[in-house]
Amino acid sequence: MTTIVGHNELVRRAASFVLDEHREHPDRSFDSLSEEASMRFNLGPLDSEALRRILCDEKAEEAH
Repeated sequence: MTTIVGHNELVRRAASFVLDEHREHPDRSFDSLSEEASMRFNLGPLDSEALRRILCDEKAEEAH
């Protein structure tokens, strides 16, 4: 049986992947990781942009 995952869930999973990978490999940039996550989770252009916005918010929180 095939399970369909909604776009919002894919973006959440991709963001979780990026944050986990960044914790394990802090030398990798968010940009590089977001590109990998977009391919890995088969995100379209709008979902990839949503992921980048989430990561920008995360980077801003880390800076404070």
